[in-house]
Amino acid sequence: MLLLVGWTSSGAQNSDSLLRGATVIAFGGSAVKLPGLAPQGAILARYYVTPQQICGAPKCSFWRVQIFLRNGSGVEPEGTVLTQTNVSGVSARLLVNGVPQRVVTSGNKDILAVETSSVMEVQLIRDGRVLAGGPFLGSSSSLTTGWRFYALGQDAMTPGSASYIDLKGSSVSVIPGTCRATNQTVTLAPSFATGFSGPGSTFGKRAFEVRLENCPPGFNQVGHVLTAIGGEVPGFPGALKPTAGSTATGVAIKLTDAGGAPAVFDRSLPVTSYNKATGGSATVPMHASYVQTGATVKPGSVKGAVQVLLDYQ
Repeated sequence: MLLLVGWTSSGAQNSDSLLRGATVIAFGGSAVKLPGLAPQGAILARYYVTPQQICGAPKCSFWRVQIFLRNGSGVEPEGTVLTQTNVSGVSARLLVNGVPQRVVTSGNKDILAVETSSVMEVQLIRDGRVLAGGPFLGSSSSLTTGWRFYALGQDAMTPGSASYIDLKGSSVSVIPGTCRATNQTVTLAPSFATGFSGPGSTFGKRAFEVRLENCPPGFNQVGHVLTAIGGEVPGFPGALKPTAGSTATGVAIKLTDAGGAPAVFDRSLPVTSYNKATGGSATVPMHASYVQTGATVKPGSVKGAVQVLLDYQ
């Protein structure tokens, strides 16, 4: 199993207790601490918003979505997905259903434009301007960089019909340096097809660690995002689809955390061993094993790969 270790900079999930129709403040109004070495185009921070937070229900349905300009004084044109913030070097976008949300309208309050029952993700993106710290500001208390959603069936002029995700209230500070990590290959011991008892059964578990070194102090949190190269095996949480060169069938490689729970992909999780006061080394303990994914297992080699992105808040 090949671990490709890279990094983005991102904030981990925060939970807000907000009333329906109220403004969700991305990053919870806190100071987001970003690495100054981030290249242009890198994801600088992530913040997660649930449908319950934005519309008070498990599923949100909208007929119109707008994105405000960096000082909140106007609305981006239709089709826009990325907008600059007032903080130099930082732009923003919102992922809905896993894709960047664009400015869109159906033109009719009773015609659906966007619907989601998934967690939305606010991303701060490094742009071509000089990266500098500072607070996210707007031209007034109600106008700031952010996103406005009009609920299906409610006219835009109706009070309380719109919901907001805004950046104003949070701020950015810059820390020099990032954690250092290297690629690694984890080799499982040879196994036997007879060692499995049916789909979902595992065999040959081995412990390993994602190792981080030379982490600078000062970040509120260092996180990691696992991305399965080639995707996850449907119906088998934590299982990596076999990559090129695999000859075995009916079997894959499964990742679990230190407690044995299936690995979570494409979601930032904290590196709990990171020490904000001292920095230094940190690890993410994990396990890898074979997992039966088919009715029968045909002997051969099996390979899987996962990319590990480090993120910072």
